[in-house]
Amino acid sequence: MNILAYFLIVVGILLFGSIGYDELRGVISSPTDTPGDISKQGEPENFHNAIVCHCYYAGAFLFLGILMLVIDKSVDKSDPESPDFAGNKALDDWARAMKEEEDRRKISKK
Repeated sequence: MNILAYFLIVVGILLFGSIGYDELRGVISSPTDTPGDISKQGEPENFHNAIVCHCYYAGAFLFLGILMLVIDKSVDKSDPESPDFAGNKALDDWARAMKEEEDRRKISKK
């Protein structure tokens, strides 16, 4: 799953780079099914809308890649087969803290 996440992040970054290059040259491909390019000089409003549409797709790829990495890292902490497993130590620390809290409450009641 990490490979797919990194792939999505790289695609998102490359798409943002492509958008910057298209902005610089003033011509972008149409995001709809109609073939052709949209010129910044000829159709400024359509050019802006195409840039926004391409940014949406690039941002979606980037966001999904980062989200997949975050989910994968959190799942690794709960997987006993993972080297990042934090279950036993975390549970032991929690049990020790609860025992100390219980002892403290017993002492304060007396």
